[in-house]
Amino acid sequence: MKQSIYRFKDGGRREYAEFYAKESARLYGDWIKRKDIQAIIPIPIHRHKRYKRGYNQAEVYAKELGKQCGLPVDSKTLIRVVDTLPQKTLSDRERKNNLKKALKIGVDGVQWKRVLVVDDEKLIVKGLRFSLEQDDMEVDCAYDGEEALDKIKNNKYDLILLDIMLPKLTGLEVCQQVREFSDVPIVMLTAKGDDMDKILGLEYGADDYITKPFNILEVKARIKAIMRRTSGKSEHTKKEQQQVVETGDLKLDCEGKRLYICGKEINLTTKEFDVLELLVLNPNKVYSRENLLKLVWGADYPGDVRTVDVHIRRLREKIEANPSEPKYVHTKWGIGYYYKN
Repeated sequence: MKQSIYRFKDGGRREYAEFYAKESARLYGDWIKRKDIQAIIPIPIHRHKRYKRGYNQAEVYAKELGKQCGLPVDSKTLIRVVDTLPQKTLSDRERKNNLKKALKIGVDGVQWKRVLVVDDEKLIVKGLRFSLEQDDMEVDCAYDGEEALDKIKNNKYDLILLDIMLPKLTGLEVCQQVREFSDVPIVMLTAKGDDMDKILGLEYGADDYITKPFNILEVKARIKAIMRRTSGKSEHTKKEQQQVVETGDLKLDCEGKRLYICGKEINLTTKEFDVLELLVLNPNKVYSRENLLKLVWGADYPGDVRTVDVHIRRLREKIEANPSEPKYVHTKWGIGYYYKN
C-alpha cells in the first residue's frame, strides 16, 4: 500500500486517485453525509513541487472523491506560500510547526488566479505554464480547440491565453463560442502580425492580443493588467452595476450585463456592453477614443484606439437598424462618441 501511495504521489500515477476515492467513499461516505460537509478543500503544494510533479495529488484525489460523494471541490480557498520540508521525515510536533504560516486563505480570489493556456506547440505551453506558476497562478493546458472548449465549459478560469492557429477548432471559433456563455477575459496569441488578424480576434470577443514571438514579461504584464481591471472594481462601480437603466426603447440590466431593445434581448460581448453602459449612463457626453480606451479597458491597457473603433462598429451592427445612420451611439467627428438621449 505504501508503494502504491508513493507511486501516486511522486511516480506520476494519478489514475490511482479513482481507486482511493472509491474506497474512501465506501468507508466514510455515510460519515460525510452525517456531517453535512459542504465542500472538499485539498491542501495545496508549493508551485515548485507542483511543477516538478505535474500535479497536486491532494487536488486530484479531492476531485475524484467529490465525484463519488457529490460534493464540490474548492481549490481556491487555501494558498501555499511557503515550500515546507517533507512531512514524512518529521515527528507530529515538527509537522505542526512545519505547516505554520505555510498556508493562507485567499481573499476574494485576488491573490490566486487560474489561467487556461491553449496552444498546439507544447514547448510554448510548457514555458508559459512554468513562468505563470512562478507568480502563484494555477495553470491548466489544452492543445486543440475542442479540448479547450470542453475545459472552459467544465471549469472556472480567471483568464484564457488562446492561440489562433489550433487544430480541430481555431482560436477564433473557440472565442466566438465561449462568448455565448462566458465573459472570461481572453487574450489571443497569434504568429501573424497583420492588423486584420488582430481585429478579427477583437471582433470575435477577445479582450487583448499578443503577437508571437512574444516576451514572457509582456505576457505576464498584460495578464496582470486585465486581472486588476476585472477584480479591482470600486464600490461605486459595483453600485452602478446593481441597477436597471431604461431610456426610450433601450433597457440596460447593468448587474446582469444584458441589453434589451423594444423588449428583445441583444447579445453583446462584455466590452461592447461596458462601452454602451458608459455612454448611456452619461447621455450626450462626448468621449474621445483615448478616454473610452482608458475608462473601459484601463489606463494600463497596452492596445491602441483602434480597439475602440472596432467595438463601436460591432456595437452599432448589433443595436442599430441602420449602422450608417445611428439612433443610439453617435460620432462627434474629430472628437469621439456619445449616446444621444
